[in-house]
Amino acid sequence: MPDKSKSAAALVLQCLVFALVFARAPAFALDNEAEYYLPASIEDILEEAEEYLDSVFSGDFQGFEQEDWDAFWEEVQNVLNSRSLDSLALMQPVVDQGLLFLDAVPAWSSTADWFRQRVDYFDLAGDVVYRNYSPGPARLSGSWTPVLELGGPGGSAPRRTARKPPAKLAPNPGPAPATTRTRRPAAVNAAAMSRRSAIVRDQATWLERLSGRAAPARAADLVPMLKVVFKSEGLPPALVWIAEVESTMNPDAKSPAGAVGLFQLMPATARRFGLRTGLVDDRRNPEKSALAAARYLKLLHKRFKSWPLALAAYNSGEGRVGALLKTRNAGSFDAIADDLSVETRMYVPKVVALVKLREKVDVLSLPGPASGVPLAHGFRGRALFFLFPSMCRLESLGLAR
Repeated sequence: MPDKSKSAAALVLQCLVFALVFARAPAFALDNEAEYYLPASIEDILEEAEEYLDSVFSGDFQGFEQEDWDAFWEEVQNVLNSRSLDSLALMQPVVDQGLLFLDAVPAWSSTADWFRQRVDYFDLAGDVVYRNYSPGPARLSGSWTPVLELGGPGGSAPRRTARKPPAKLAPNPGPAPATTRTRRPAAVNAAAMSRRSAIVRDQATWLERLSGRAAPARAADLVPMLKVVFKSEGLPPALVWIAEVESTMNPDAKSPAGAVGLFQLMPATARRFGLRTGLVDDRRNPEKSALAAARYLKLLHKRFKSWPLALAAYNSGEGRVGALLKTRNAGSFDAIADDLSVETRMYVPKVVALVKLREKVDVLSLPGPASGVPLAHGFRGRALFFLFPSMCRLESLGLAR
C-alpha cells in the first residue's frame, strides 16, 4: 500500500474520531427555558469536519489496513453505545460507504451481514437529525401501544422502500457525491430532543422503514427449524426473527466485538449456556445458537416480566437494564429508554416491528415463556448434548418439517 494512501486513511480516521468526540460532548444550558446549544466554535469545528468527511472520504476503503479497520469498528461501537443521535447522524455517510465496500468483498460477508443491520440505526438517525423525518403525528404512538400495520386497513402511510446496496463497487469508485444535508442546528430545545427520541423508538417508524424489505434468503430454510427450538424452550416461535435483526440470518455472522452466529452471542454468554467457543465454535451451529438464545431470552423474561425489557437486556446487558430500572424506580422499557444506548433504543422497536411484519404478531401481546417440551431425551443434558450431537439433530427427529 502506498504511503500516500496510508496517510490519507489515517487522516480520515483521526478527523472522524475528532468530530465524534465533539458530537458526543454534553449540551450546554442556554437559559431557564431548557434550550440547548453547541457553542459557535465547536459548531464550526463540527461543520468543517463534516465537510471534510463528505468531500475527501470517498468510501474507498481499499486502502485500509487492519489497524485502520480496528479504529473504524471501535468508533462505530462507541457511537452505537452512546446516547447521542447526532453522533450517529454525523457518521451516517461513512458507515453507508463502509457497507457498500464490505458487500463488494465476498470474503467479508460475515461482517457485512452483522453491519447491515446496524447501518439501519445510522440511517434513521441521519433522517431524524438532518431531514426532520417523522412517521407523521397521527402515527407517532409515543408509547408501547399496538400500532396498525402500515398499508393495511386503517393505515394509509406510504411504504418506504428499503435501501438496497449494490452487489459490488467499481474498482476505483472515485469521490462519492456530496451528501445534501441541512446546516447543523445551533440550538435544539428539550421538546425537540424528546420528540426525536420518541420517533426512533416508535413502532410506526420501524414498520414504515422495514415494510418493503424482503426476508433474508436463508430464512426459508432456517426459520422452521429455529421455531422448533424456541418451542422446545416454551418461547413464542415468532421471536426467532431476532436472528434477522442480529445477523441477517447468517450463521457465520461475526461482529468486530466478538459476537458470533445467528443470535450474535458473545463468548461469555455462549459458554454460560453450554456452548463451546474455542477451535470448535458452537455459535455457528444454528440449532445450538438458537437453543442458547432461547434459554437466555427465557431467563431475561423471567427476570423482567416484559418482552421489550427482555429484548433491551439481550442487546445491552441484563445488568445495565436492571440497574436502570432500580435507579429510576421504573418497570417498563419506555421509562428507561432515553437512558439506554441509541442502539438499544432502536433495537427493541425494530425487533417488534419486524416480528409484526414477518409473522403478523404483536410482540407486546405474546405470552411469557411456558414450560416447553424437550427436543429429545437427554437433549437438555450438557454431556449427552456434546457426546452425541447427531442424536440431537432436528432432522433425525422429524421435527424440522
